[in-house]
Amino acid sequence: AIANLQSWPDLFVEWLRNFTLKPWLRVQERIASTSFATLTSNLPSEQRLSFHPPTFTVGEILTEAECQALIEDAETLLSQSYVMGQLPVERTQLQEFLEKFDIDHDTVLNVTETRKAMLGLLNRECGSFADKGGGQQVNAAQVAKLLQIDTNDDGMIDLKKEAFHVSKKDMRQFEASMIKIKRVLKSRQVRTNKVAWFPHFLPAANGVVRKMQAALHMEDWMVESAEQLQVVKYEGGEHYGPHLDGGTRRATIYTYLNTVPRGGSTAFPFAHLPITSKGIENVTFTRECSEHFNCCSPSCIATNASVCDQELADRAMTGDVMTVKQMRHCLQTRGRETWTLGESGMQVPAKRGTAVIWFNFDPSIHGFRDELEESHHCGCDVEKGIKWGTNLWLHDAPVIKWAITYVQRMKYARRIGRDRSLPSLESLGDESFDSWTNEGKNLCFWVFKLRKELQRVLLGIDPGGENLGLQSPAMSQVQTMEDHLRAAVLWQNSLNISSEPVEDLFFDQAVTSLQ
Repeated sequence: AIANLQSWPDLFVEWLRNFTLKPWLRVQERIASTSFATLTSNLPSEQRLSFHPPTFTVGEILTEAECQALIEDAETLLSQSYVMGQLPVERTQLQEFLEKFDIDHDTVLNVTETRKAMLGLLNRECGSFADKGGGQQVNAAQVAKLLQIDTNDDGMIDLKKEAFHVSKKDMRQFEASMIKIKRVLKSRQVRTNKVAWFPHFLPAANGVVRKMQAALHMEDWMVESAEQLQVVKYEGGEHYGPHLDGGTRRATIYTYLNTVPRGGSTAFPFAHLPITSKGIENVTFTRECSEHFNCCSPSCIATNASVCDQELADRAMTGDVMTVKQMRHCLQTRGRETWTLGESGMQVPAKRGTAVIWFNFDPSIHGFRDELEESHHCGCDVEKGIKWGTNLWLHDAPVIKWAITYVQRMKYARRIGRDRSLPSLESLGDESFDSWTNEGKNLCFWVFKLRKELQRVLLGIDPGGENLGLQSPAMSQVQTMEDHLRAAVLWQNSLNISSEPVEDLFFDQAVTSLQ
């Protein structure tokens, strides 16, 4: 029992080491034993498309009727897709945003500053945006004019005379103009499709997911820990540029719900290259991939960047400048001339009922240290017709269970704080913990990040440390007895998912010792 306040710090550290760490290490062993390697061994070798990344295809997973039913259900639920980094500027803060581009502090954005401001605004609106798609720069002055930012149409923005005040603008016209601009510049945006989410308990999703489970020989825990089923729709000219799924998404299952007449393939520009396992450096895309966001373009290829980087450095030493056009040409010519890694890249055509399965991390290794660089992929331009598909992202089951348990224990600790009038315990986290238990879409990723932050900031530990057993809380950061309790709760919640109900006794004894 923890009864003596003077002995609390020593007992606290002992409790951390003897109770918390051992269950966590057992969990690590369990995670390793339930590796996704079992899934790759269940899939026939003739269905393998690539070893790097491990990629398979399975045909006719879903029938025509099942595909059509899911499309009809998704039609009314579609919303515009988003990407990481896509954070539109608050309209009330647009003036402040523009002022950041006044590099020379003369309260006027010259032509160059105006261009940078408009491109920055479009990047925030779209997540990622190509200025020189098709070799033509965006007409930034026209963008500023359409958005009522450059009111006198001189290609510059006077931050005083043309100050952007929402109350003085026709914001309906502003938003309509923004939609029009994004529509015209659709080909330059990294992602332009629409999406709908289906929780697994809905009949429309459950039947599809169970069909996938049977066809791919997935274990129950893989389905239980998967994200909600995402249905995606691409209309003519729409695409999703090169990206990684990553995060904590171990594997991706993409299933086509219709056959696309032309275009719409899923492409892997780095396929067949052991970039991650061999530590290969200076492999990149040609600029055409990022300018058109279309991995299916013949000019979008993997290339050796070393020779072009060296030319760039050599020119800089002599005061010479390497233009974007010259860099693009170098990657297409010298980069390919010095390429020694063999043929790379593959495309999977959009055929109804066909599933493509690939791994974003090495399925034989536990952990999220080495995301497979070769798992870069994109949804190519739909050249004719419409493309429908589904994404099902798989996670480590123990990670999801740990995340849910973490949230539940944080809520439990806060309840004790309220019952025992301990403000520091009551204020753990925030109300998002309550909603996270019912929303699994981003649960794993955010709790994973939060755990690392708690360890670093509150307990003074390096989350990347190899031997947690030798580390203890930084006592300089836990001064009072109440701080010790708070730190103990945080430490346990971030490391221990043992199902043993020992924390009840610990909390009661610890709280009693503080009163």
